[in-house]
Amino acid sequence: MKKSILLLITLCVVLDIFAQDVSEQLINTTIEIVGVKDSIVKGKTFTYYSTGTGFYFNFCKNGDTIPVIVTNHHVIKNCHSGYLRFKSYSNGKINYGDLMKIKVEKFESRWIKHPNEDLAIMPLIPLKNEVYNIFKKIPYSISFSETDIPSDSAANELLAIENIFMIGYPKGLSDDINDLPIVRKGITATPVFKDFKGDKRFLLDIAIYPGSSGSPICILNIGGGYADKRGNTIMGNRFYLLGIAVESNNYIAKGATTANDSIPSLEVKTELPYGVAIAIKSNRLFDFKKILFK
Repeated sequence: MKKSILLLITLCVVLDIFAQDVSEQLINTTIEIVGVKDSIVKGKTFTYYSTGTGFYFNFCKNGDTIPVIVTNHHVIKNCHSGYLRFKSYSNGKINYGDLMKIKVEKFESRWIKHPNEDLAIMPLIPLKNEVYNIFKKIPYSISFSETDIPSDSAANELLAIENIFMIGYPKGLSDDINDLPIVRKGITATPVFKDFKGDKRFLLDIAIYPGSSGSPICILNIGGGYADKRGNTIMGNRFYLLGIAVESNNYIAKGATTANDSIPSLEVKTELPYGVAIAIKSNRLFDFKKILFK
């Protein structure tokens, strides 16, 4: 067991923007989370499934590294069990299509809740060892690191409007044969360097749906350069983990049915998204270090 633990730790690969294809790295940073809950209606118990997004992240302190999965707490809240899916890794490569799906019991209790934010983390090494013990194959993951989170000074250098990417599983949509997520593109709708309404959050102009909760929000500039606040074009690479998608803004569309002699007019309404998402700032992840490195 000790040997397998040491082996799996070495395979919590850290994202490297100087590698040949950072885009392929990014689409391997996430994991689909399927939670299982029970609901009691008129005395009968019904089981239902919900989908969310998680991503891999490494916490470090004094040379020690603790890899975890990050998601929103509401994704796993009240889930008595859950399903997670990994790709296998061998001979120095990812084996797309060779998938390992496990059911995790007492699912919510496996996560560490943020003290006052809609975030939760699950330690990754015990989970990977469970996968290895079942399938006798090494599960693959590639992690964001603390250095991917912009410092306050770096955030203050960002433009008020920046192009961003969101990686996740909207409405549970994915390439489930190759175990790959969906990548969406948008812009920041409020400046990252300001706290939206006083909270450590910012808004995005991007299409977002249930299942996107927990998706990482990133800035990625490779090769083509990017602009700074002074109008200069900076040649080089830039990558930041800006935040974690947490919810969408919706509006209620109202209407009415057409009345006739026998049926009166009835009001109808439905909730519609208008393409504005809320993201938690990634620096909120640092709050977990006090818990992990006690």
